[in-house]
Amino acid sequence: MHDYNSKKVGVDLIDQMAKFYSVKAPTRRWPMQVLYNIINLACINSWILYKSVNKCNISRRDFLIKIIEEIKSNYKKTSVSTSSGTPKSARKRVLSQENQENLSPKRVSCQIRLCGNYKATNFCSKCKKAVCGFCTKEIESICKKCD
Repeated sequence: MHDYNSKKVGVDLIDQMAKFYSVKAPTRRWPMQVLYNIINLACINSWILYKSVNKCNISRRDFLIKIIEEIKSNYKKTSVSTSSGTPKSARKRVLSQENQENLSPKRVSCQIRLCGNYKATNFCSKCKKAVCGFCTKEIESICKKCD
């Protein structure tokens, strides 16, 4: 019990430090709460390491502001370099075309209707109708009506 009480001081101190300057936002999703706690602990740890490596006495608030300014400047550099002068709507159009190519075929209702209206992604190679797995011949996509 004595060993536990002697080590618990560090946990209480970190909790107190995280309470003063926190990135937490109200949310009901527990994974977001875990993420906020990880970010808070990472900021505290990096502040402690920064102070010990650089032998300076910077306040935690000033350190966090310095980190935020660095992240903002890096974000501005990357956002300017990726935009390359193209309008936002053109970039969205290009991105949506790339996403369309990566998507699987659209599922439609089976047009053969021997199955009970299952969904289909294949088409009969003879009559070109949508055919599900139940209404398909064994090897190739030929509906049972065309066979």
